[in-house]
Order: sequence, then C-alpha cells, then structure tokens
Amino acid sequence: IARRAKDCGSYVIAITNTQDSELVEISDNYFVIPSGTTESFINTTEYIAQLFAIAVLVKHLADTCEIDTENFNEFNSEIYKLPDKINKSFNSEAAIKKIAEREKDRGIFVFSGKGPGRIVADQTALKLRETAWTIKHSESIPIDEIPHGRLFCLGDEKTLFILMLSGEIAREKVNRVTNLIDKMGAHIMAFCCDGYNFKEQITLPKTCEYLLPILIQPLAYLFVCYMNSVRNLNIDEPRNVAMIDNFLRMREI
Repeated sequence: IARRAKDCGSYVIAITNTQDSELVEISDNYFVIPSGTTESFINTTEYIAQLFAIAVLVKHLADTCEIDTENFNEFNSEIYKLPDKINKSFNSEAAIKKIAEREKDRGIFVFSGKGPGRIVADQTALKLRETAWTIKHSESIPIDEIPHGRLFCLGDEKTLFILMLSGEIAREKVNRVTNLIDKMGAHIMAFCCDGYNFKEQITLPKTCEYLLPILIQPLAYLFVCYMNSVRNLNIDEPRNVAMIDNFLRMREI
C-alpha cells in the first residue's frame, strides 16, 4: 500500500519500531517508536505505541496549522496525561480477570463500539478470534447495526456483548440498543468512562473521546489474555493462525 501511494505521488510517513524496516526505505519521513520487540503474538506494545505516535503527530499538525477549537484544545490537554491514566486503569485488572473466569464457558462474544470505540471493538474481536480458538464465535458489529438483524441471530443467553464507549457519544442510541439486548436475554459488559451505569462495567478515567482507543486497548488485550488463560490456551501459539500459515505455505509449494 505504501509503495503504491508513493508511486501515485503521495507523501508517505511511516511509523515503525524497526529502523531497517522496508517502510523506512519507501517513506518520505518516518518515526521509529521505542516500543521494543514484543515476544507475544498479539503485538500489544507496537500497536498501542503506534496509536500514541499518531495522536502526537495529529497534535503537532494541529499546532502547526494553528487549529484552535474546543475539541483540539481538549485533545492537546489530554494527550500527555494518557500514560498516567493508562497506569491508573490497570487497577481494573482483577475485575477483568474475574469476568474472564466467569465467562470462560461462553461461546459467543460480540464486541461493539461507537465512534472511536469501534477501533477497539474491531481489534479486540480479531485478537480473541485469532487466539482463543475454542471459542465458537467472536466478531465486531457497529452499535448502529445491532438492531438490524444481527441481534436476532446472536442475541440470546449464549452471547456476551462487550461495549467500548466514551463520554456522551450517542448515549440515547446506546441505551436503546442495550435495552433491546437485555430483552433478547443476552449479557452485557462495557469498557466505558464515567456516566454509564451498566450492571457490569470496567470504568475508565475520563479522557478526550478521540484518545479513547489508546486508553481502552491495553485493558481489552488483558481480557483476551485472560480468556486464553482460563481456557488453558497458550496465547503465543494460536492454533487458528498456525493453521492459516500452514495452508498458505502449502499453496506456495
């Protein structure tokens, strides 16, 4: 993708944790993020460090362009508070482990988010699907789409809906959808900031909604890790990914 963009005349910026990455050679400018090398399959530090690097880049672009709006002022004031807020959010680790232990036999997990929370929902559903291969089903659905058919396919007592929410984003719509989920008999938990009152939720420090993925994603990865642990699975040896790799190697032969 980067090479094609470069061939089309685009200015390419690379964010990588490897100085000798091929992206560095292709790009016009690059940032090497000091995330180290992750031994774990799910590459947690690289992904979160990349999100943070993008946020810092956006901040400085906004400063250069002298953008002065309420949203950007909040963004700028919150961005460097994130490391402390991430550390504080890890106080929820025991609660996340307890939820994983209780949900270890559940077969269907549906992740959903609104706004920036969609990024976390997509990424977490993917990692759970890739690693915890004994789980029957793991997918991400936009909150807007839940009432339009998918709820009636998945929304029963076998399903856990995991919501990624921030601030006041579409609160009325979220409330309507969660009421529908309740009526179908499915279970709900949420990663959210103050203001929501789910029966089961991991409450996060308040931050700018556009920075939400950086704050929630480490805890969402913890949930994936504990779901593997309680099912006696090795997250660093995901069978689903190994099967795909073997299939691709066989095709190459």
